[in-house]
Amino acid sequence: MSIIDDLIEWLPWNRIPAGNRTVYVNHTQKNKFCGNQVSTTKYNPINFIPKNLFEQFTRVANLYFLFMSSIQLFSGLSPTGRWSTPIALIVVVILQMVKDAYEDIGRYLSDRTINNQTTIRVTSDYEETIKWKDIIVGDVIKLKRDEPIPADMIMLSSSNSTGKCYVETSQLDGEANLKVKEAINADPQSIVCEGPNKQLYEFAGVVQQEDGSQIALRVDNLLLRGSTIKNTDWICGAVIYTGKHSRIMMNSRKLPHKSSKLESITNRFIVLLFIIQTTINTVCAISLLIWNRSHRSSWYLMRGYDDSEIIVFLQGFISYFMLYGQFVPLALYVTLEIARLLQTRLHLEQDIGMYHDLTDHPMSAKSTSLTDDLGQVEHIFADKTGTLTQNQMNLISIALSNGNTYDDLSKCDQQCDQLFEALSLCHTVVPELRNEQVEYQASSPDELALVVGASRRGFRLLERESNIIRTDNHSDQIRTYEILALLEFSYERKRMSVIVKDQNGQIHLFCKGADSVLEKRIRTRKYDQNTLSQLKSFSGQGLRTLVICHKTISEHQYQVWYDDWYHPATTSLCSNRKELLQDAMDRIEQDLLLLGVTAIQDLLQDQVPETIKILNCAGVKMWVLTGDKQETAVVIGYACNILDHETMICDLSNCKNKNELMSEIQNHSGQQQPDGKSKAVVIDGDALDMLFGDYCNDVESIMNFLKFCLCCKSVICCRVSPDQKANIVNMVRDHLPQCITLAIGDGANDVSMIRTAHVGVGIVGQEGRQASNASDYAFAQFKFLQKLLLVHGRWNYRRVSKLILFSIYKSIALNVVQMWFFIFNGASGTTLFEPFLLSLFYTVFTGVPIGFFGVLDKDVSDDNIIRFPELYAHGAQNYHLNLKVFVGYTINSFIHSFLCFFIPYLCYSGGEAIDNHGNGTDIDGLGLASYTCVIMVVTFKLVLETRHFTLVNHATYWCSLLSFFLVATAYCLIPGPFYFAFMNASSTPIYWATVILTTTIALMRDLIWKSVYRNIFVFRQLYHELQDYDSRGHVADRLIASPYSDALQSPVRAVSGNEWYSSTSRRPLLKSIGKVVRGVIYRRSNEAELLVPSDDILSDNDRFREIVDTMTPGTPGTPVAEMSSSRNIELIEQYKYEDNE
Repeated sequence: MSIIDDLIEWLPWNRIPAGNRTVYVNHTQKNKFCGNQVSTTKYNPINFIPKNLFEQFTRVANLYFLFMSSIQLFSGLSPTGRWSTPIALIVVVILQMVKDAYEDIGRYLSDRTINNQTTIRVTSDYEETIKWKDIIVGDVIKLKRDEPIPADMIMLSSSNSTGKCYVETSQLDGEANLKVKEAINADPQSIVCEGPNKQLYEFAGVVQQEDGSQIALRVDNLLLRGSTIKNTDWICGAVIYTGKHSRIMMNSRKLPHKSSKLESITNRFIVLLFIIQTTINTVCAISLLIWNRSHRSSWYLMRGYDDSEIIVFLQGFISYFMLYGQFVPLALYVTLEIARLLQTRLHLEQDIGMYHDLTDHPMSAKSTSLTDDLGQVEHIFADKTGTLTQNQMNLISIALSNGNTYDDLSKCDQQCDQLFEALSLCHTVVPELRNEQVEYQASSPDELALVVGASRRGFRLLERESNIIRTDNHSDQIRTYEILALLEFSYERKRMSVIVKDQNGQIHLFCKGADSVLEKRIRTRKYDQNTLSQLKSFSGQGLRTLVICHKTISEHQYQVWYDDWYHPATTSLCSNRKELLQDAMDRIEQDLLLLGVTAIQDLLQDQVPETIKILNCAGVKMWVLTGDKQETAVVIGYACNILDHETMICDLSNCKNKNELMSEIQNHSGQQQPDGKSKAVVIDGDALDMLFGDYCNDVESIMNFLKFCLCCKSVICCRVSPDQKANIVNMVRDHLPQCITLAIGDGANDVSMIRTAHVGVGIVGQEGRQASNASDYAFAQFKFLQKLLLVHGRWNYRRVSKLILFSIYKSIALNVVQMWFFIFNGASGTTLFEPFLLSLFYTVFTGVPIGFFGVLDKDVSDDNIIRFPELYAHGAQNYHLNLKVFVGYTINSFIHSFLCFFIPYLCYSGGEAIDNHGNGTDIDGLGLASYTCVIMVVTFKLVLETRHFTLVNHATYWCSLLSFFLVATAYCLIPGPFYFAFMNASSTPIYWATVILTTTIALMRDLIWKSVYRNIFVFRQLYHELQDYDSRGHVADRLIASPYSDALQSPVRAVSGNEWYSSTSRRPLLKSIGKVVRGVIYRRSNEAELLVPSDDILSDNDRFREIVDTMTPGTPGTPVAEMSSSRNIELIEQYKYEDNE
């Protein structure tokens, strides 16, 4: 949120009132509350211009150009005239304003439609139809079936005789299942409730009736805006929160600001450019002093003889500062934003490959500023359930407390009845009768699986009312239970309980939850050994387990607990209400009897193992953060290719204290692994608590743990809470600031880590849309991650890198031409170019082509990128945008500017340039020739950089080039200093000869270098090979294993000659075998060239794996002779022979 937004929120009339609020139903309110009109727009007609300008000029680059424009307009010292920089700045600012307005108008139109919807207001005398925006706190609103709820309200009555209604909350939490709400069935005088907050699942309040009695309010009495009435003819409710104080609006705060890694790199380059510019300005100003000293007696100097050298230096410095002011590219940021916006809208969101037809959900993006970060991810933090798995549960096995196990539920006997009775009662599932069939609506796939499993064994849930639940058993006996209390599930409690009274008046407590929590609450304090072993067996099979418990409560015991603890906690409006309620539930959930254990199967999503394998080959480390048991998490790890049977698991979950934990880390770190073996870390929430308990002070322990994790193939964290997930992501972010992190999950418990990571991805699954709503990108399947990162991420990283470099290159190329000219103009700071044309160079003439290049260019086809995931490592290595590349582009821009000035200067200095009127060359002619050369060189340089040409590319490249000649021709027809200048200059043959000659010579170096770089093996890259395949319309022949695939977990190494080389080495592996391209071997045969990347997805690679496993790896600087290279040669040649056979 911007500073202006913070100031607006700080104003007294916009502050959220603290404490409880009292609402008088159908009466005038004593306190003033906000209206019900909502606005999700960022701007309004009044604040759009000032707020947008404020935001734009918080950028350092824009402030820099505003300062330059002010000097140009008011100092009179600018050699380029008053308007060159201001016009360019105005164009850039207007483009940014148009973009921001376009995005905001859509939100405004949506808001207007919502605010003008109608509803019915009920008074003591009549009913009237009003618009949503006219609703005020205290109104009684009547809603009918399928109508959306316009404001947060307490449900007073319902058409249902039981006082219940059903609501759909998909707009709130994405859950399509129906939820039951209960009416208070009273005519309240006033309602005292908590102040506005963001809690969707918690609420506390009290209804004050006319007779002085009170009714405690729960979240089941609260109807939230964004929900829809279902299966109920009508309801009436009293409005308590309106507009921006409604809970859906309280939760619609902006996502935390995230800036890309390339932006921070670009900012450093801009600082370097400013240093270069300042150095040039200083040298030029000193040269001006020297020139003035040597020409002090010249009569034609305009400056007076009495000017001090300090004033001359300052005036000269400012003049040159104006002259070279565009060293920092003015249009860079707005071009970046527009390119990223189009990358998102045209490529990411329109990619049919990331569309899931079963759920009809395409890929959606909520952020447009992170497209290049997708190509630099090094660490992925993934939830398990619903992210790696389908989150479609089936109850397949149970184990009773007596040790009996039933893997086939059809063989269950009467011993299982009490457990199935518990499953049919302990839940929040709502039964719904459709076409004479009972269908279940559940907020959790686990709950649905348990209830469905119980119903298949004859214990069917038939009906659920506000405090009544009806079931039948396999004898078709309908049983009615009175619900006395429902102790709901939370991620902190990891359990839920229900207290019911049966038809005989007996009170029962049924509880289900995680074994780690309920183990401490079971009466014997331990499991039956057979049950415990079966629990571990279930977890070892990758099944989700829950422990089911029971307790019989006496009437007196229940009443004491209810009166002394539960009722005071539920009716409390204190700030510690949550703690009071937690304490009350803990007191009754003790001394439980174990009924048994359930095992639920959750299958993997499609192509999860293949996706993780490809990501591993791309050099991305996987972290699995799950709340499941360790055994379950490890089994899923094996199934997902996160672990393999050659991986040594380093278990840190059994440590009793922090010293023991650090000792284990040190011991595992010191263990040497055999060749080809890898390590994996498994740690649980308790161990992480020891580690993060003193996060700020014990940095050394955290660093040791992180270093150990980085040496391992993968990390699995089990039994972790949402806060611990965020802490793990923060650990990597804080201590590895150059690494890009990505978090992916599907549930509310994943929101914290999704918002903490550099890039957050939400899976639209069975647990609602909390995760996708909080994410930067959302889709329906984990497998889409490979295309999001490897294809679009890599493309966008390269596009944005080239866009940044090219914007800097063209700015320097034009401005340094002025520097060369200063040698011949007496260091006077005279401009060589016409100011108006100069202002259009950065936007119209060269800005549009590079913008579309940043949207459309592709260096390698998507098929070959997926088949060769090693290409993705370029992003993590900053391959396309680093100091070396920046220096190279800067030097190239100086060379091109040198040629674009001195070739026209030499051509025109001979006096042969005579126009049609017999006039010789003047400064305008030389300036136009140099200016045209710069535009031509820059445009054709971009053509050389382009790998994927489309009609749009051709249109923008050539139309932008044509626009210069059209604008220059039209502008020279306007009377003024430039009158007919372009017509005269372009009428001479030497003008066109100079432009062609300069463009050819300048780009010849680039063309030769690119040819050498692509075709000389010392420099040739893997993507060059793949580009050759793409140019022929072919996909690389096939994939087989590389002995260096494991090295991608650390810097890639390759053998060359007599030494090991780093990943940047591009020398021959062993000439008798083949070559190495960035750690990837490929071989040549007489018939064809076979590329060999580090992936093994074909079954016929087993032989090659056996050969590779026997190779002796080396260390940096180790001669080949010491690495048994002859043995390696023999083995690879043996594989070649077998392959040919």
